[in-house]
Amino acid sequence: MTGPAMFRDPEHERRFRRDGYLAFPGLALGVLEQARSIYATAPTGEAVPVGTYFAAEEAAADRTWRRRMAPGEQWRISTDECLPEERVRIKEAMAPLWAEIAEPLFVDYHSVINSFLTKYPGPESFLPLHQDPTVVDERVQRSVTVWLALDDISRARANGPLHVLPGSHRCGHEWRGTRTDPSYLTGLEELWGRAVAVDVSAGDVLCMDSAVLHGSPPNASDGPRGAIAGVFAPRSAQLVHAVGIEGDQVEVWGVDEDFYLHHSPGSLRKQLPTGYPVIDVTPRADPPTTAEALLAQQHFERTWRGRQHARLARAKARLLGR
Repeated sequence: MTGPAMFRDPEHERRFRRDGYLAFPGLALGVLEQARSIYATAPTGEAVPVGTYFAAEEAAADRTWRRRMAPGEQWRISTDECLPEERVRIKEAMAPLWAEIAEPLFVDYHSVINSFLTKYPGPESFLPLHQDPTVVDERVQRSVTVWLALDDISRARANGPLHVLPGSHRCGHEWRGTRTDPSYLTGLEELWGRAVAVDVSAGDVLCMDSAVLHGSPPNASDGPRGAIAGVFAPRSAQLVHAVGIEGDQVEVWGVDEDFYLHHSPGSLRKQLPTGYPVIDVTPRADPPTTAEALLAQQHFERTWRGRQHARLARAKARLLGR
């Protein structure tokens, strides 16, 4: 990984570049009740919109959830259900909270996308291992997903804790957007075996590189659990959206914040807007993030040679002042 520093704290930067995620216990405790209030109330005073079911055809197949490629129907995200004006309201409501708990962590980052995530009880509440959409050119800069737990979520509670595949953000490079199919889908069940569970308490914050693979098993408890996620990007970055075209290529569109307020993954699948400049046409995956490559990386980093390689890389980074 290259590019400018993301975190103000050099130790946070080092660990984040290595693992692709960082946990900050209790970071949002001071704004937890305010965050729960924003999550719980829509402009109409009704319950927060939880999103429509958009699972792909593969997700309906009779297979173990660890092989499934799209979210189960008991896992919901607010983005697709919200109207643009609701997305604006949520962004404005979350802005002071992010300014207090998240923005101080980063070197001049700002929130671009806000989502409410709800995992209802039941076997169809799983979220497959996946990478979040590309919102900046990751060849030169990185975006970060900030995930705020509204409930205690853990393996002991069996309510579907988040799992992360450490270091997966460093394996290959793929553009992720509309009509872009990931290369790792054929090996999801094996990848789940390498994922690390991240147990959290309400008010904890988890930061993830947008390219790190993450997901969560079904919620086997008797109640729903909620979280709020924000995608953060450098203020200096050109925001982008990738659209798959023929020949396994993508068009990279130059977009702005309004793009992500007026369009959602679901609406973009139905109809693409016009008028956005194409700033690049490039291979979708170069190199691809295949399951085989991810498993090989995980194996290498667990070996003595891999650990020595990591130590040398850290020493080199310190010498270069990164």
